[in-house]
Amino acid sequence: MCFYLNLNNLFPKIANRDIICYKETEDKRNGAFISDIYPKRYKLNVIQKKVFLETIPTVIGSGAINEGYHSFSTKAHLHKYYSYHGKFIIPKGTEYYYNPEHKEYVSETIIFKGFIK
Repeated sequence: MCFYLNLNNLFPKIANRDIICYKETEDKRNGAFISDIYPKRYKLNVIQKKVFLETIPTVIGSGAINEGYHSFSTKAHLHKYYSYHGKFIIPKGTEYYYNPEHKEYVSETIIFKGFIK
């Protein structure tokens, strides 16, 4: 998954509160959420290792971010063909980018809060 920068989201923000967000997957093991794109295991209520949000210049638009925790701001953007959907938190104080057009975040850390229907 790649997060594309545009004129609306060229610079990172800092979360001034916990931000609720959502992810989707086909894999769930022992109560953990397993990311499909970059195989990563998210344990319940454990803050994920902080990653550096490096912007990469692109031909399309202003740039992109590959590394980071990708998520959606609404449940409506979750795809129905995925078996599992998870609720997550971008913790207060976390650096993140937001794309309002696609309702998606990319953040330097994230916390898995549980599976949703």
